[in-house]
Amino acid sequence: MFYRYSSSQTHFNQPVINQYSSVLKVLNANPEDADSIETANPEHFKAGDFVLFIIMKGAEIYTPFNYPTIPSFWGKIMNINNTGIYSIHKVAKAEGNLIILSTSLPLNPLQPGEVIQLVHIPVVRTAILDTTLTCKQWDQINGTGGVLVLMATRKIIMNKNIDVSGKGFRGADPSQDYFLGDCSTASDSFLTIDAVDHAGLKGEGIVYEGFPYKRGFWYVANAGGGGNGKYSGGGGGGNHGPGGWAGKELETCSPPNNYGGGGRHIPPGFFTNEGTARNRLFMGGGGGTSTHNPDSSRFATAGGNGGGIVILITDTLQSSSGNTISSSGSSVTDTATAGGGGGGAGGMVILDVNK
Repeated sequence: MFYRYSSSQTHFNQPVINQYSSVLKVLNANPEDADSIETANPEHFKAGDFVLFIIMKGAEIYTPFNYPTIPSFWGKIMNINNTGIYSIHKVAKAEGNLIILSTSLPLNPLQPGEVIQLVHIPVVRTAILDTTLTCKQWDQINGTGGVLVLMATRKIIMNKNIDVSGKGFRGADPSQDYFLGDCSTASDSFLTIDAVDHAGLKGEGIVYEGFPYKRGFWYVANAGGGGNGKYSGGGGGGNHGPGGWAGKELETCSPPNNYGGGGRHIPPGFFTNEGTARNRLFMGGGGGTSTHNPDSSRFATAGGNGGGIVILITDTLQSSSGNTISSSGSSVTDTATAGGGGGGAGGMVILDVNK
């Protein structure tokens, strides 16, 4: 139990109040009819529950391989597909691993590589926060977490903070890398996972699951790039604002041919309440990292995680003692003896309140 009831008030005394399941399949996605969802963890849901349906990843980007003629497009969003679309529904029925919703989903046809989750929402009259609330850390393997959502028909009383900082897209982890390369004379911006002697890992972001180019200095939508060559730094993750660009290789290398990781943002047109791009939410992008060689005592630092998403729906939001809602990206504070990782980007906070 994540909370306890006291007449019309509900005290939340555990930090994670939601339950999460990956969505395996959406059935009869029909604007004229209610939709059914096949989930990995149907035990989290029952008839009468409210749920958040949200598409976390699935964007396609320009690369040197699908758009070779204009390098300035590389890493930018080519087609965002359904990424970021979200909606709240009441569960009409739960049968086996199928969750049948009471209303239809606001979707275009689903595309390969889109990562979707279903989040159980606590719905109470008055919510009293007796401990700092957060969310499950984003799990890039199962595609769940990174979101906190709470509904209170009357009031949310924040006696404690809400903090999903660093709970979003993952920063790149160099710990399994073993770099045996040298100074970079190549400008390769998109490299596969096996190119460990050429570049560090990119961070994680909204690009579709199965994107093959995990290394190289160029950003991937809101994910920071990995440093090329001999210990260039990793780029910062982005969201509405851009991630930072990283430092270059060792000074003993040739500076004009050095490539630290790049950072970018999700364009402002995807943060709107109008048009086909309306009503989308994104976690903060993860930072990229450097190449890494423990045998030479060259240790890279991991990229920072992005911030998660907070959604609060209530009539009145009351904060006492200056309590705050935070969704910051993680900073990288450890000392690197190779290249430093890029910081994570902030997430998003959505408040549907009257006062």
